[in-house]
Amino acid sequence: MDWQSDPQLRAIRQEFIESLPDRRSQIEHALELLRAESNSKRRSEHAQAIAFVAHKLAGTAGSYGLQDLTDRAALVEDHVESENFEDLVEKLIEAICSAEIAPSESKP
Repeated sequence: MDWQSDPQLRAIRQEFIESLPDRRSQIEHALELLRAESNSKRRSEHAQAIAFVAHKLAGTAGSYGLQDLTDRAALVEDHVESENFEDLVEKLIEAICSAEIAPSESKP
């Protein structure tokens, strides 16, 4: 049984989708702080805050058929120290925005 054929799972998926704006806001706020910070220790703390939210998304989104969100979240989590971290975070934010408008009931 999967989320598409089970009304209870569809409801749980919808709750997850409805939680995405808050998660996006957390990431956007931490990204703003990261960009404004010159202290490397504090920058690392903000990056870790983003990675923490990304970890939660990566672990859950795929279960609800949101594989792009899972993939992008995993990339962010795995590349915290990367030079292109901020770009990966921006792509994650885009994926969250796309998932926020995902239909609550997709056809299999």
